[in-house]
Formats: sequence, C-alpha cells, structure tokens
Amino acid sequence: MDRLRFVDRRNGNDLSVDLPGERYTPLAEHVLYFDLEERRVRLVNAAGDTKDHPFIQLPGATLRVDWLVAADVSRIAWTFTEQGADGQLRSFTRVSNIDGSDLRDVLVDGPRPERHAVPVAFSGDGATLFMDFRPLRQAGDPPRAGFADLFSLALGEGFTRPLPDEPGCLCGAAFGTETMLRLQLAADLDGFELVQRDLNGGLRGRITVPTLPGFTAANHLLLAPDGSRALYTLSQVRAVGAGEQAVRSVFVLADLVDGSSRILGEPAHELLRPVTWSDGDNTVLLTSGDPLRDGTWKLDLVDGALLPVARATWLGALAN
Repeated sequence: MDRLRFVDRRNGNDLSVDLPGERYTPLAEHVLYFDLEERRVRLVNAAGDTKDHPFIQLPGATLRVDWLVAADVSRIAWTFTEQGADGQLRSFTRVSNIDGSDLRDVLVDGPRPERHAVPVAFSGDGATLFMDFRPLRQAGDPPRAGFADLFSLALGEGFTRPLPDEPGCLCGAAFGTETMLRLQLAADLDGFELVQRDLNGGLRGRITVPTLPGFTAANHLLLAPDGSRALYTLSQVRAVGAGEQAVRSVFVLADLVDGSSRILGEPAHELLRPVTWSDGDNTVLLTSGDPLRDGTWKLDLVDGALLPVARATWLGALAN
C-alpha cells in the first residue's frame, strides 16, 4: 500500500491517501495510477476522491497497460498488452486528446516473443509517437531504467520506423521539441557516448561520456526545457554478499551547445534518477531508483552539492 500525499503550496494544507497502486502520473487536476488490487486504471484528486479513468480500462485478456501523457497534458497514449495461448505478445496502442476526444487506434503490433510496444514520448508537434519494445513486466515489478529498441510511429500515416542505431544498449533516452538524445555504447564498445539527433534521425553531434571503471550503466537522461543541457546518471552495482548489493551513482551534466560534459560532485551511494529541473534550471530534483525506497533530493548544477529535501518521492504538481 502506497501513501500519496497532496500538499497545497499556497497554504500548507496537506492530505494523505493510502492506495494499492503503482505508476502514479500527474494528470491535470488528478493523479493517474494503476490499482493493483482491482486491476483498473484509476484517478485520485487532491481531496482524496478516487474514480475509474473514463476511457482507459483493461479489456478482459489484457496482461498490462502502459501510458504516456504529453508534456503539455493535451494528449495521452496507452498500450494494452495481451499474451496468446502460444505465449506470444500482442500490443494495441491508442491515442486521444486528454478528454477522450479524437480517440484513435494507431498501432497493432505482434505477435512477438517476450517483448511488447510501450509509448515513450510525443514529438513537439504531436505528429509522431516514439515507442520502445521491452520485455513484459508484471504488475508490481520494478520499472526498467533504460530503453533497448526505440522506434517512431507516424500518427497520421500509421507507419513505423526504427530510430538510428536501434536496437541499442539498455541505456537512457530523452526527447525534446526539436531533438532527441540517446545514451549508447561507443563505437569501440569502450564506454558510452551521448548522441544528439533531430527528430528525423539526422545526426547533430556526439559527446563522449566520462569513463569511470566499474560504472557500467548509463541511464535516467533528462533534457533541459530549453534544450541546451542534459543530465544523466552513470551507475555501478556490485555484489557485496549473499543477496546484497552496493550501488553508486554519478551525475553528468552535458552542454549540448559546446559538446562538453562534466561530473557533478561525489558519487551517491544509491541509485538516484533526475526527474525535473527546478530553481530556474539551476538545480534538478532527483528521486530514488529503488522502488522500495522513497525520497527526494536536490542536485546543485554549479557545485554538485546533493541535498535531501523530503522523505517522500516527488511526483509533480497538479493544476489549480
């Protein structure tokens, strides 16, 4: 059971609601989530009132549903995944305006062994939906940090095409109004590089990722609102005993204009992921990459200082 807390930043009033859910997503005046007990897509508001989502519900044979809300909260995409008697997966993707108008079926994919389509991002003009193929994850399983096989779906024409260099490593990606970023293995397979492309796939530049021995994952890529910088994590996971692991994260700030990058501060002794820019884009809020641990931190982009700011995990702000 999760405890969802709403805080009114105008007067400090707050309300806590216990919910048996996952994948909490701010959506206008509600939080969208998947109810693990009822296996339904639901909404909860700041008064603690819950209700079923009006048009996203699981058909009878659905194993899971994945959704994506556009950055401007104008549209939503969602994918139902089914598994046939042959064990193959089939995905059915729909898009609509946030109020359910202009609802369209845009992709039927499969059968495929072991993986299914998931929406990742809308293009700035809303004409393209970027998606990823990923292994089936059951409700309650921890989320996957990276993307392995990205492709684009032209919503007007209905055709798909793989993005350049895909399928790639299980690494981070980010999409902006006019650009997309991908963390991927370097050509010599020694370390990673940050690749910047336009939304049609044209190469804009490559930035070398700092090489740190033992840091074998590059994920949680966050693009600045103005498209000039990006922040991502390099992480290290080591076995230290029976069933125990030691985790460290390093934050890297990349300048997409001059092609430079620098490590910020000292390694954090846990897996943290950047979620939003704040304070005039001078800091970034981070949350735990461990689904069993809550918490929010703030990373100063000037001196690399990492400060804990809340025991709860920041989700975002609701309208009004």
